[in-house]
Order: sequence, then C-alpha cells, then structure tokens
Amino acid sequence: MTDRSVCTCGAMVPLPDLAGLITCPSCGRVTKAASGPGWPEPPMTAPDPPMTASDPPSARARPAKKVGCGVAPVAVLAVLSIGLVSLLRNCDAGDVADRLGTAIGTESSVTTLSGSASLLSSDSESTDMIVVTQDLVDGSNLERRISRVQMTADGSSTVWNSEPIDGSASRAEVAQVADTLFVAYDDALLALDPKTGETRWRTKLHDAVTIGCARCFAAVGERLVVRTTDAHVTAYGPTSAEPQWQKRLRSTSGSISVVNDRLFIVDDPEVDQEVTPVIHVDPTNGRTLRSVSPTCPDDPRTPWELELSPADEVLPVGASDDVMAAFGFGDGCVVRWNPESGEVRWASRLLGVGSLRSENLVLGERDLVVPSSSSPLVAIDLTTGDSRALELSPDTAAVPELVVGRTLLAATATSRGTPRRGLAAWDLSNGDRLWEQRLEGDPQPAARPGGFSSNALFDGSPRLVLVPVAGGLNLFTFEGTDRTFSAVPLDVADGSLGTPVRRAFLGKSQFGTPSLAVEALEPERLIVSLDGVLQAIPASGTGALVGYP
Repeated sequence: MTDRSVCTCGAMVPLPDLAGLITCPSCGRVTKAASGPGWPEPPMTAPDPPMTASDPPSARARPAKKVGCGVAPVAVLAVLSIGLVSLLRNCDAGDVADRLGTAIGTESSVTTLSGSASLLSSDSESTDMIVVTQDLVDGSNLERRISRVQMTADGSSTVWNSEPIDGSASRAEVAQVADTLFVAYDDALLALDPKTGETRWRTKLHDAVTIGCARCFAAVGERLVVRTTDAHVTAYGPTSAEPQWQKRLRSTSGSISVVNDRLFIVDDPEVDQEVTPVIHVDPTNGRTLRSVSPTCPDDPRTPWELELSPADEVLPVGASDDVMAAFGFGDGCVVRWNPESGEVRWASRLLGVGSLRSENLVLGERDLVVPSSSSPLVAIDLTTGDSRALELSPDTAAVPELVVGRTLLAATATSRGTPRRGLAAWDLSNGDRLWEQRLEGDPQPAARPGGFSSNALFDGSPRLVLVPVAGGLNLFTFEGTDRTFSAVPLDVADGSLGTPVRRAFLGKSQFGTPSLAVEALEPERLIVSLDGVLQAIPASGTGALVGYP
C-alpha cells in the first residue's frame, strides 16, 4: 500500500499517478511513491570541511568514520532513516552529537512559512525571531500560529506559541515598543507579552496592514505607527487598543518612514500645483512639526522639474541627524536636509540616468549607490553631494549588493547571449573599478532580507549571499540540485577567493525543488528558510547547522 504520509508543506499527500509520482497539492513538490519504480538512491553525504593547521591534533588524526556519520544498523535506520538523512548530509567534525536532535526534529509535522521571520534580537550567543508556523492537526486541519523562536549554537527552541491565527495569514508584521510586542496580520493587530506570548489586547485595523513594507509597521516615539492598504496612518500605544491618532493620506501610494525615531510622511500636496512635501510628524499626536519640499536645480539640457512621488522613502545619512531622499524620472535627484531646521545641505541632479531604481539602492556610512535605467550604477558622496557613474565592462549589467567601508560590491551579469554572472567591486572614494570576476556556476543574487520573498533553487540556478564577517566577507552559494551550500572567504581588496567549504543544508525532504528565503544577516550567523526549515548557518560556514523546528 502506498505510504500517504504528511507532506512537508502541511497537506495530505494524494495517491500516486500511473508513473508512481505524488504531487503535493499545497506546495507542488513532486516525489515518487515509496513502492514505485525507480526509487532514487539516498543522497551522498556532502564532504566535510577540510582540516586546517588550526584544527587540534585529535581532530586531524580522527579516522574517516566518525560516530554518527557511518553506516548504522538496519534496525536503527528503520526508525530514524529520514531524520538521519539530514544528519548524514551535514556531518562536520566536532558537532555531530549536538546536532542529532536537531536533525531528527526537522521531521516534525510543524513547518515554518518561508519569508515569514522577523528578527527580534541577536548577539554572539543567540538569535530570537518571530515566525509564522504551520501544523497539521488531527491529520487534516492546518493550524497556523505566531511563534517566538530562539536559535543558539546548541540548538533551537520554541519560546512560545500564540493562539491559532487565521489560516490564510502567511506573514506577520512585528514591532516592539518597550515591553509590548505588536504583531499584525491581515487587519488584525495584537499586543503581546514578548516573554510569554500572552495576548494583552487585540483590535481590528482600518484595513489590512501593508505587507512587504518594513517602514509601514514601525515603532517610533514609544508607540506603534501603522500604514494600512487604504492609505490610513494610525498610531497605537502599548496599553490600549484605542488609536491615539489617525491620518487619511491624500494619495493611495502615500508613504511613511521612520528615521532615528522620527516619523516622516510623503503625500500629495494639498494644492495640485504645489511640490510634493515631506512632512515631519510628531508621533505623539500626529501634528506637523515641519514640511520640506525637496527639489533639484533646473538644468537647460533637461528642463523638466524633479520632485518626490508620494511612494518615495526618506533615508538616514550615516551617523548624522540629517535625512535624504532619492527620486526622479528622466534625470535623478538626491537631496539631503536637516529635518529640524528644514535647511537643505545639498541637492544633486543626476543628468540622463533615466529613472532611479530605489528598491535596489545600497546605503553606506558615506555613500549612496543606486541603479538606474540608463547609467547602470550611480554613486553619490553623502558629504558633498558629488555623483559619478560607475564604469562597467561592455555588455554587462550590475545590481549593487553592499558597501564595505568605501568599497562597493555588485552582482554582475552579461547582457548578451547566455548570461555569465559574477561580482565586481569599486572604490567609491574615486569611482575606480577594483576588480571584476565570473563566479563558478553563474549564481544570481538571492532576494534581500526584509523583502519577504524567496527564490526557487531550480537545477542549474544557484543563488549567492554576501555575508560580512570580521576581516572581510564570506560568499555563500546555495544550489538545489544536490541541496548544498558553499561558503568561501572573499578578499574585498582584490576579489581573490579562499578555500571553500561545501555542505548540505537541512530540509524536510530530499526531493523536489527547495526554496530559499534569506531571513536575517547577522555578524555571527546567516538565518535562512530552506525546504520548510528555518535554519541558522554560522557566518564562517563551519560548525553546527541549527534548524527549527
């Protein structure tokens, strides 16, 4: 009889078709029935990281077979076979015993929803996150909850689970004000005890909370400010479900931004002929403190005026109290000003760059880098406002990834023929390109944390993540064919790569196409969702992989 076990995505697996294939109705993963023909061989164990001179002699002298990484008796395999697959694929000298329970735990009926995690706190010892979990109750009913999860080098644990939430909720917006944790999904707003998860009060929002917008659900001035999809902005205090104030924005795309515990609203002007303003709002009562209307100087070569659109965002400027905004169509414009006095420090018009792609901008302490529709990359010095286009190789496109010091790193791809992908770096102090290289496997950049999106790891379509570590960067590459990741040190100065470590990631299945969502990028660990498992990967690439559940 065909084994109708619980699908990793939480649905009951249907009967196989004539070819012996089972298609999960919830996630679409396709597997073969256990009794069907052509059942594939178990996957090979990913090789251990190479020993180095820094490893203790006992580790270097360890024989090839390690406890927990060899062939187990058949009787044990009958009980632990699936759980041990994750363990076998993640053998790493010195941490096998610690990870045994975690590996078996990945076979729990509970799954974490990809892209649903929000970082609460993180340090060298642990990372605490809020995530939406899903479980199959009584073999047929899906139940979703909001869970607080703690991940350390020793393993993961559930701090608390909320009461069941709506089964359609796939993402919870999270913000903490003092000792109150605010959580919202759809049009429900809950105030929780962050230590126990107990609901202190709940209310219904004016409309659904704007999903995928980190600035639309934020703590500011010891209260929560929420922008809902109907373009209403509402403030709540931690002790009461009664709104403290509310504004109806004139534009349905009007935006809010929180910078250095200050609240800004960009909205259509009261009079159509006026320039779009940025309103500095008192978060305690919603009153206007100051209004500034950023523009760029006119230029006879492109005589059209440049002003903000209601959807544009207000950004911080390094460690200063100033703010800025990047906007424009046809030409670009970046303006820096002091929000208290309204004084404009500088306004830089970027001629002929087309429209700025603000969703991919990268901000450093002293530099702003934005891609545009004409000039691939434009860098602006935040001290002076000076701008320059960064040179690329012919027929090459680039997406900025991060700024380290005053060095920009960007993912590159050839724009003619079969894409050839890699990385390039520029010195932002003078605009010089430092190096450019192709990467093995032609990986594309993964979706950034906070974007609430994931990438399917199709065969031959790896994804890269740059992880800052002490002394430089590590380049992580995730691929779905063998369900592995690799980590290799990257020298920012010249682009040279160190010795790679290749390992298998944790997962609830060995088959189908896994999906990658980068949840958080912390100095000690990279938090990702892969194949229904929230997992913490040490930033070095070596050491215990910790999965939840």
